[in-house]
Amino acid sequence: MNAELKFDGGYRERIGLPGGERVRLRLIQPDDKARLLAGFRQLSAESRASRFLGGKQVLSEAELRHFTEIDQVGHFAIGAVELDARGRECDSVALGRFVRLSGEPRCAEVAIAIADRLQGKGLGLLLLKRLVEAAQERGFERLRFEYPADNIGMHRLIQHAGRIVGRQNRDGVVAVEIELPVGDDVTWRPSIDAFDNMFLLTHGAFQDSLRMQFDWGLGVMNLALDAVCAQTRYWNASPCGWRQAR
Repeated sequence: MNAELKFDGGYRERIGLPGGERVRLRLIQPDDKARLLAGFRQLSAESRASRFLGGKQVLSEAELRHFTEIDQVGHFAIGAVELDARGRECDSVALGRFVRLSGEPRCAEVAIAIADRLQGKGLGLLLLKRLVEAAQERGFERLRFEYPADNIGMHRLIQHAGRIVGRQNRDGVVAVEIELPVGDDVTWRPSIDAFDNMFLLTHGAFQDSLRMQFDWGLGVMNLALDAVCAQTRYWNASPCGWRQAR
């Protein structure tokens, strides 16, 4: 690990987002428990399922300690905190972390969570960049990601992170391992493996399109059947019944 770290306790980075929001990136601190809990409550059920791979509803005191009382080496975390008009910290709106894997000292597992209202504004890619840089200066060589197979946003992010060296898809959960770039110059472009990832994205989009067409077809069929049933009830209720139709 490098003697001098860019991402240490004094790290601060102020960012402006496309919607005009201003956030500060900094390392998570032990006294961020309340802010972290408030940020968790901003996540939708879908975002919680994506982050925690399940329907998690609350964070326990033990979990809050685990997420905030960390060494920032083997367990590293950057938080994005929204700033008010006077530059004071308000809500926690995003969090990126990596944790060294047991038995694999050069590999860490990554997790990123972003408040729903700020998703799609580039904050996820920015956090991933900073996590990669922090992992490099701490001597890590590989990063691992686990996420639901339908998490298209994470598919896109991983295309930029490094060369994919392993991937599994089991029970709807994708596990991807990337090799970190060597040196200080990190080129944030999709790797060659991104073409494979793009197949997954295209395949998913194709499935969604077929599903929409199928649902639309069922809807039209149901409307037609309703019309036939209504006409049948009308003729059956008529004094002459079906004889009137003849």
